[in-house]
Amino acid sequence: MTNWAKAAGGPSAVIAVALAAMCLLLPFSAGASTLGGRILEAVPVAEGILLEKRVVAAGGEKVLVFVLKADLGNQYLKMNTLVGSGGTMDKNARVTDMAVGAGAVAAVNADFFQMLESARPIGMTYRDGQMLTSPPARDDMYGWAVNREGVPLIDLFSFRGGVTAGNGISFPLAGVNKPSYITAGGKNSHEDSLLLYNRYWGQSSRGRVGEKDQVVEVFVENETALEIRVSQPGKAIPAKGFVLAGRGVAAEYIKANIKVGEKVKVNYSVLPDGDKIWSGTGGWSLLVRDGLPVPVQPSGINGLNARTALGYTRDRKTLYVVVVEKSTFSRGFTLDELAEYMSRLGVDRALNLDGGGSSTMVARPLGEEKAVLVNTPQKEVQRPVPSAMAFFSTAPGGNLAGLVVRGPGRVLPGDRISYALKGYDSHYNPHPVNPEDVSWRLASGKGVLYGNDFTAGESGVVVISASHRGMRAEKTIRVLGSGEIEKITVSPSAVEVLPGEAAALKISARDQDGNVYPLSPVHYTVSLDPGLGQMENGLFRASEKPGTGEIKISFLGTAAMVPVTVKAGEKSVYEHIPAQPGTMVLGDLDISFGSGAFISAATVIATYGNVLPGPVPGRYKPVSAVVLHSPDNAAALSEPAAAAWRFAPGEDGRIAVIQFLGGGWREVPSKIVGNRVFFTFWELAPVVLVRDNKPPEEFKDMARHWSAGAVAKLSSAGVVNGYPGNIFAPDRQITRAEFVVMICRAMGWQPAQADGQFLDSGSMPGWASGYIRAAARRGLVSGYGDNTFRPSNPVTRAEMAVMINRLLSLPPAGDAVLSGIFTDGGSVPPWAVDQVSRIYAAGIMKGDGQKKFRPRDKATRAESAVLVDSALNYLNNR
Repeated sequence: MTNWAKAAGGPSAVIAVALAAMCLLLPFSAGASTLGGRILEAVPVAEGILLEKRVVAAGGEKVLVFVLKADLGNQYLKMNTLVGSGGTMDKNARVTDMAVGAGAVAAVNADFFQMLESARPIGMTYRDGQMLTSPPARDDMYGWAVNREGVPLIDLFSFRGGVTAGNGISFPLAGVNKPSYITAGGKNSHEDSLLLYNRYWGQSSRGRVGEKDQVVEVFVENETALEIRVSQPGKAIPAKGFVLAGRGVAAEYIKANIKVGEKVKVNYSVLPDGDKIWSGTGGWSLLVRDGLPVPVQPSGINGLNARTALGYTRDRKTLYVVVVEKSTFSRGFTLDELAEYMSRLGVDRALNLDGGGSSTMVARPLGEEKAVLVNTPQKEVQRPVPSAMAFFSTAPGGNLAGLVVRGPGRVLPGDRISYALKGYDSHYNPHPVNPEDVSWRLASGKGVLYGNDFTAGESGVVVISASHRGMRAEKTIRVLGSGEIEKITVSPSAVEVLPGEAAALKISARDQDGNVYPLSPVHYTVSLDPGLGQMENGLFRASEKPGTGEIKISFLGTAAMVPVTVKAGEKSVYEHIPAQPGTMVLGDLDISFGSGAFISAATVIATYGNVLPGPVPGRYKPVSAVVLHSPDNAAALSEPAAAAWRFAPGEDGRIAVIQFLGGGWREVPSKIVGNRVFFTFWELAPVVLVRDNKPPEEFKDMARHWSAGAVAKLSSAGVVNGYPGNIFAPDRQITRAEFVVMICRAMGWQPAQADGQFLDSGSMPGWASGYIRAAARRGLVSGYGDNTFRPSNPVTRAEMAVMINRLLSLPPAGDAVLSGIFTDGGSVPPWAVDQVSRIYAAGIMKGDGQKKFRPRDKATRAESAVLVDSALNYLNNR
């Protein structure tokens, strides 16, 4: 393709072409939705690369799309890969920081990466012609590369390698600098595999991952084995060498063949054309093939999200890099819509790169030195990522060729904005402009221009002009008026305060193209319900009397209503009398204590948590906080207290409750009915009603599993965890230790100190021993007749029934319940008949659909998760 900068006749012609393009419409369709669009802005970033901001329609909503169009035939435009912080995978970094640090003119996030374990990329990574990480052993994760001649390629890259010991015996090498992931065969990539790690991985080897990991590592330098370590933590990687890590049969190969002091040789290659690749990373699905959208996209990631993609034309001379925004003002795309969009751009082949919270585009504004963030990230802050694809300009500096006025093109009446004049040369490199040599004037429209400071007047179009050494640039500014504001947003969207307390409101406006404008008191008007309080300079201060009402924020014909609750009182006191139940109320929080909540008389005090013992984790947005404590030091309850917390619906994020336990915040499993969240707790400690803005990702193997709902709830609450590769393994058997830990986490019980209650206490795994002691002290478990617990034994369904019955103290049901229900009711062990009868009668545990209870069957992780979730529902419904 012809270099468009040269063909257009220089910078001024390019800008004229870009401005003309702003009037074009790009209609296309995706399924039943009609995606149309218009270019809001088109500006050169450097010679050979143009940035467009587009707005399109999808599903009846607006979507912001940012497009980098790169001429790969331009002699000055180069591509390369950016890697983490410090040039290794040791620590991720923001795309902006990587781009500025490397001097890139533009960059986007690249590969999918393993968030659960090491935050390293799953795909391959090439930089400066060197392979930093190898391609994955999968047949569905494509990658992109640019060779040394600047020709792009999107393909399924593969890896081949081998290790040869000093005795001549070889073993396949599975990859280089890889975190664990699921292979094409459905198994963990590190199972029975031998992998290589060098300094591009980081300073230290991967080492042992988890208590049960039986990894064998060989430290190699100058093709000589220096040390062999078995199931040890990571250690510094030799500066001029590498580490081989093996598990299973690969570990046995190392033990049998590699000796310290002997030679170790490694060879590997990447196909296709691995020796010709200059830069590249992994991705996931192919979006476009032969100019047409690929119809089937991975269902697990095919929701509405922010998206990153790249594609090239059939002649491989023009590259399109696209970031789709998902924010308050942009709907996002499905993968199917992204594939259709890329096809309509005219690419012959396109690839889906990592999206969601990772989607980030940065570009250097015309006349500026450094790249800046272009899109609004999905979580409003940039997520650190391991790698990025970047563009660099090698064009030499030249004489001043053009000027551009930097500053907003849309403003609000009353705004006072400082504009700046920037210069660029014939290659679009920044060129210095002395501010003292610049003359400013108001060319047309209404407002006040004093030097470079413009104060907007009434709505309309304004043109300001700046002159410098015989050259001039103009800026057209739209002062928004009535009917141009689409929505007013207020944060928080609802206010809940005590009498006399104040709350700061952050107010912004969005126009019809998705642009957002912070509003100050000079812009909007305020009206409040009588007696509610007063609003001044963005600060609402409640009256001295409890009540409810609304604040109305109005601006240019659009308004937002903010519900306000002035809560009655700031403290509630409950006096517990043994054998008598009772309740306490503090604002929207109701707490019920059972007759056996405390062994003796106790006082419970609830106050609003204006000061908390530690910062709330960043994924949560606090809604309300209450501190529970007892002057009698009665911190632990003998039976759980039941609570219900009312909340205002409508905001984004999952409603949840967290409690400060054991020196940190833990989510309390809960159930939502209408506008109330129900939960139970066992300790008097601060509780916070929150909105979870970053719930855990759904396990890859749970999409259609019958236990998916229960597993998702427990995962969000931190009760259950998955395995490397983001899998849950629902059909895997669960041990007695694992089931006890699950119950303790669900109840919020903290690990207890060692007491030697069981004879095998010394052999219990460290992650479970404290929880097992806590469960034993509460009477949940008692061990076997020989006073052992046997933590690694699989737990049976009958044993689970006994533990849950002890937890819930279920009412008697009679042994006859089982005889007419289950055909194998007679096989229930005598010690479990009563408990199984009770748990079945309570509707907490059922059979297998074939009238069998299977009491002696070994329970699975899925069965245990559903049972614990049912127990929590029982507690929350009492």
